[in-house]
Amino acid sequence: MFYNNSCYFQVLIGLVILFCLGVLLSEYLTPRPDPIYWHGDESRPVIALTFDDGPSARFTPQILTVLAHYRIHATFFLLGRHAWRYPQVVQALSAQGHEIGNHTYSHPDLTKVHQATLAREIEQTESVLGQLGVRLNGLFRPPYSKLSHDAVGYVKRTGGKIILWNVDSGDWQGYPATTIVQRVLNNLKNGAIVVLHDNNEYDNANRQPTVDALRLLLPQIQQKGFRCRTVSELLGGY
Repeated sequence: MFYNNSCYFQVLIGLVILFCLGVLLSEYLTPRPDPIYWHGDESRPVIALTFDDGPSARFTPQILTVLAHYRIHATFFLLGRHAWRYPQVVQALSAQGHEIGNHTYSHPDLTKVHQATLAREIEQTESVLGQLGVRLNGLFRPPYSKLSHDAVGYVKRTGGKIILWNVDSGDWQGYPATTIVQRVLNNLKNGAIVVLHDNNEYDNANRQPTVDALRLLLPQIQQKGFRCRTVSELLGGY
């Protein structure tokens, strides 16, 4: 009887071990989807306004004033070298409750850089923002919206999210404010992620049309029944 019980328990333990190994192997072999997002929940009238290439000493504070007037929080994808140059603007962004994401340090085309350069671009920006007391949520936006296999793999390994967009304001093309407004309104839909810019990679952009467009755009967005949230809130089904 003792022998039979001993064999029974050995078999049972073996089965448990095999089951656990099977679960672990399944987790390892099952491909995980790439963490790339163009929009949020399309069943709700909630959108996210995002700003790239900042901060700017001149235009970002104006944008903050407009957003504060309408009690709207946005997500700013910052370049590390601009953040280092304008720390007070970065701290104002954070203090006013806006979300901050990583847009690399110097705005390279990630399809043309080595893996080590890619990692340095992302990590250097994280370091700068961390020194400024910014709390990051793992949001990353690639310059020019260009992605490489290495970039996707890096963000996936570090548990981040790649944030693209499905509404392009076109402000980077130098359009006037009225055109920017119409481009956004004509394409706005539930769950939209809208891309605007408060600077460029050279820190010499005239973003006054973006500021002026925002003043015209925000009341119309609200009149249409849309609520503006940060990207993390949008993706979290806020």
